[in-house]
Amino acid sequence: MRKKLMVLIHDIDPFIYLKGLECLDYEIDVIYTEPQNPAMSAIFNNWLKVTTLKTQSVKGLESIYELAEKIGREKNIDGILSFNEFMTEPVAEIAQNLNLPGNSVQAVKAVQNKYLQRMKLKEYQVPSAKFHLIREESDLAAASQSIDFPAVLKPAFGSGSYHVYDIENMEQLREVYKTKIKSYSNYLNKEKELFLLEEKLIGANFYHTEGYGDYVSVESMVYKGKINHICVCDKTPLAPPFRETGAILPSVLETDKQNEIYEVASKAIKALGLTNGPVHTEIKLTEHGPKIIEVNARAGGAMPIMLQLCSDYDIPKEAAKITVGEEPKSKATFKGYGSSFFFHEESVSEKEVESIDGVEEARAIQGIHTLVCLKKPGDKILADLGMRSLYSFAYTFGNTSVECLEQYKKIKETIKVSYKIGSVEHV
Repeated sequence: MRKKLMVLIHDIDPFIYLKGLECLDYEIDVIYTEPQNPAMSAIFNNWLKVTTLKTQSVKGLESIYELAEKIGREKNIDGILSFNEFMTEPVAEIAQNLNLPGNSVQAVKAVQNKYLQRMKLKEYQVPSAKFHLIREESDLAAASQSIDFPAVLKPAFGSGSYHVYDIENMEQLREVYKTKIKSYSNYLNKEKELFLLEEKLIGANFYHTEGYGDYVSVESMVYKGKINHICVCDKTPLAPPFRETGAILPSVLETDKQNEIYEVASKAIKALGLTNGPVHTEIKLTEHGPKIIEVNARAGGAMPIMLQLCSDYDIPKEAAKITVGEEPKSKATFKGYGSSFFFHEESVSEKEVESIDGVEEARAIQGIHTLVCLKKPGDKILADLGMRSLYSFAYTFGNTSVECLEQYKKIKETIKVSYKIGSVEHV
């Protein structure tokens, strides 16, 4: 009998995440929220014309969860799958209610709440940053006594560097907490808005070539507690304060360095109790060895398309197998290098886009698979929003990692963004 799989998607490219699922001999139902962004709506409309999967749309996230559990019970599904950060906990709850394979709700909660995550990592002695919980303004003094400056202020719930701040001293900590935090909203769940003051991990150079950052990510697939690391992914240097600018895989680090990174990632995954599905672990490279930045109970945002570009590994397809109780492929075979690059205004002050030029010229650069412009004249850009502040992103393929770095450089040089601050224009 064919396995029955339900897939929930919201505001992600179905060509990237669902293409590989069509070759599985499963009965698949896709429920998706109707895109609000015109560009994403156009992508969905094109996908709906060609997909062989059964689809159903809903207006919002609350509707998707109710419908999923209802249909899941009626059809007696074998597994449920999602890819978004804020869907991981509701989907874990549905899987638990329907007695389906997946991570426990407790484990997912511990991962999404960065305070609980840090507590678990500390309990199991996994190398990570020191931290102090901030519930309200009165906790700032104690936090500053516990954590040395410079430090990092971040929300317990969030992703994509949303409202993450580089803090140099107590005066700045008080100012940021009083002014910036007012605009923070916990979009992941309905938990109380909590913050952490964390030790700022100081990076070390592990590379022999310029252009790489001081942190990496590890893409892993976990099946019934067995951890298979697919690859280490190199990163380009962050835009201030902590915004990702690029990723290239597979890593060019020496094998012994990668094994050291894998060991720390495995310890973190086990400490957090993750047993089924993809895991994305971000790790700082320090002179004292790799240290955990954070662990996510999902694939890294651009990792599926990057692996599809340069290897035979399809994360969504293998994740689908896990959700119905089948063992996934354990290794990737690479034919080159896949990358994703994110383009930001590097200033942390708010700016208004005046014009964006050179996009079509950038798309013509050799090796560019996809280049999307996200902003238009009149749009605001603010670093507080983290990855939501980027004006463009690209996916590329190269025969070498250095070739990918060159593509990144060429795109930055080609796309010209001018900004208007008050009556003064900046380029």
